[in-house]
Amino acid sequence: MAKDNEEQVIGIKKGRGCLTKGMVVALLLVCSAGVFCLWWSGSINHRAKDLLAAARTEAAALQADLPEVKPEDNALLPFKTAFGKYSKPADSSLECESKDAGRDFSSEAVKKFLKSNSECLADLEKALLLPSCDYGDDYSLGLQGQKLPSLSENRKTARLLVIAARHEALEARTATALEKLALVLRVADPISAQPGLIPRMIRCAIETKFADGAAGVLNTSEPSADSLEKLLKKLSDHAGARGDMSESFRVEKALLSVTVARALAGETVLYDSFSMRDGMTWKVWWWRNSGNFVADMDMMRDSQAKAVKAVSQPYPQALTAIRAHVKATGKAPDWALMSGMAMAKPDRSTETDCEALARLELARVLIGLRLHRLARGAYPDGLDEVKGIPKPAPCDPFTGKPFGYLKTAGGCRLWSAGRNCRDDGGKHAPDPKYDGKLDLVVELAK
Repeated sequence: MAKDNEEQVIGIKKGRGCLTKGMVVALLLVCSAGVFCLWWSGSINHRAKDLLAAARTEAAALQADLPEVKPEDNALLPFKTAFGKYSKPADSSLECESKDAGRDFSSEAVKKFLKSNSECLADLEKALLLPSCDYGDDYSLGLQGQKLPSLSENRKTARLLVIAARHEALEARTATALEKLALVLRVADPISAQPGLIPRMIRCAIETKFADGAAGVLNTSEPSADSLEKLLKKLSDHAGARGDMSESFRVEKALLSVTVARALAGETVLYDSFSMRDGMTWKVWWWRNSGNFVADMDMMRDSQAKAVKAVSQPYPQALTAIRAHVKATGKAPDWALMSGMAMAKPDRSTETDCEALARLELARVLIGLRLHRLARGAYPDGLDEVKGIPKPAPCDPFTGKPFGYLKTAGGCRLWSAGRNCRDDGGKHAPDPKYDGKLDLVVELAK
């Protein structure tokens, strides 16, 4: 009996000893895991701060390149004050240029719209005499530091000026009509001072309004050669000062890098940097805490740098290069959240910019054709004969070749190859869903 008790005690002591050793091992493992987690977290936080510092250095360099604008030269406040007097038209279609086909710009609806905005127009003309428009962007804050020009304000202002120009043309006040058109270019100019991608796209939309308005004015009035030459000079200066897309892409790259790096460093909420979808929260959490963001950010910045290089060339080389870049990049890995979202479809924004330039250049040639007719009594048989086209003659940015041209019984037809970069002989479709798939065509009446 005593022996059995002694063996039982020994067994208990051995069990306790094993339990103690197991607890010690478990405790050591927990401590090691804790130390590793602390080290890992610290390493990630350190890497995030390094990324933020590098992004802010890049943003600071871009910030330093922004021109300083004196308060008395800044058109921003006068412009916004003038637009504050804008009155919406009773006929909402007047704000939609796609419905202009067949519109009577001398109608009572147009007259009422212009009358209700007479004070707005007068103040806009004064505001747009100022040389600059500084929105006070702070690139060090990423996207949150951008004070973007209002899409609605600028587009409606350009639209109002086009309607005024079309109306003035029908009222035989052609010099005033062309002055209004020149102001449309001026609306785009302040936006172009903001080198980000969104301001660039707003500029493209306004330039398209100008080109459409110019064609409309030329087809409904007979401006003098002097007025046409003045507008041509302003248009040529505007087109020549556009520059390429590289600065816009460079700013977009810096803004996005700062935005994401601020979130990674804890300055802002990480999840706010992404378009949230079902289950995205955990995916973002894993992306950040697994350290995948490091490789992802490097991949994103490398892709953006290549895009910047691609669009640093003139058209059409820039368009070819950015399309090749997008094709070569392919689909980002599932874990690469930023690479899949950064600069979405840079080829599309480049196509939009190229098309806006094509429309501006078409407008330059149209004015030259009208000047030729005023001087010679008829439109030329070919563009190489045009007297009024500035030298060097504008080429189609989609192809690098001369625009398509055809003298017709009713006047003449001019076209760009458009986004498919293929000359379809001046074919185009009125259906908006075909926009960009066939030629960009403008016509002048006899």
